[in-house]
Amino acid sequence: MNNCSLNIIEYSQLVSLQKRHTNTYTFLLFNARICHLLTVAQCEILYPPSLSSNNNFSTTITPLDSFFRRYIETMNHNECEKYSNQVQRKFILFIIGIILSVLVIILNTIVTLTILNSIKLRSLITNIFLLNLSIADFLSGCSFLYPCVMNILVEYAVVNYDSILLTQLNVIRNNYYICLIAYAFIMSGMLMSVSILLSISIDKYIYIFKPYSYQKIITKRRCLLWISILWLISILIGLLPLLGWNKMKRCSSIKQGLCSSNICLIDRVFTTGYCSLFATISLLAAIVILYVYVRIFFLARDHLMRIERLRSQYSSSYEQPSTPATATTLLTTNKDLQQCFSLSCSTIRKNFFL
Repeated sequence: MNNCSLNIIEYSQLVSLQKRHTNTYTFLLFNARICHLLTVAQCEILYPPSLSSNNNFSTTITPLDSFFRRYIETMNHNECEKYSNQVQRKFILFIIGIILSVLVIILNTIVTLTILNSIKLRSLITNIFLLNLSIADFLSGCSFLYPCVMNILVEYAVVNYDSILLTQLNVIRNNYYICLIAYAFIMSGMLMSVSILLSISIDKYIYIFKPYSYQKIITKRRCLLWISILWLISILIGLLPLLGWNKMKRCSSIKQGLCSSNICLIDRVFTTGYCSLFATISLLAAIVILYVYVRIFFLARDHLMRIERLRSQYSSSYEQPSTPATATTLLTTNKDLQQCFSLSCSTIRKNFFL
């Protein structure tokens, strides 16, 4: 491979591109174009044009021009190959993300269709929560599929040094409305999933700690009303960035589809207040879920210890000689065991492991 030198036109296009749009993605495009020139020309090192080679080219070197010249000289064929290998590893990760998203979509579709096609399953309160949980996870899987596909296309464009495709993808991905709508689906689905998990834990808590009042407290009508409220709240919170609570700038015309400062990343889209709101809701839900299941765990452990204690008393009473007192103790212990198994323990075994 030989050392090559850029002509005035190629160098001017590179510099003008970076000067017009100074952000992460156009800098990636800047690197992609340099690597493309190195690959097509089969050059080991690429040098900027000499100032004395063209009288029409300004001999004044600004600090930015000086930076570009030094940066271009540091780029070589090996650096481009190394960069391409890193991009290929990212490509594999995004492929795994697509596979996981497709699996989430397929599995939750199966769960949804199974519950909807069975009248017996639809009649249970717990399965109503599970149905909505599968729908929320289905939406989350679809919403995560979009950024994975877009990132794969971007990495494909970078690996193949396709600057035109990379520019078009950035126009679509960084569009104000497309970006915020995609994040609205993601945030709404995640928040709804957390809300349904919280509702399921509360349902189990009431069923175990208040078994005789459960049917009066948890009715199908109240359950459907509660789920409808959760959907409305989740959708509203997910749409807050689209309604204006974001860091992105809305383009003034259709031709300015890609605003120079718009980058569809979490830290460049969501404000600190919105992230704090979402984190607070998720943290409170996680604390309540943890508290409920810890209470259920200790209750189950206490009942198991009580069963073992009664069983040991029964065994010791059975081994002793038969006396009226022993017979009375045996009957009492037997009755305690029957009550324990018929009331509390049956409730735990039947509902806690659903």
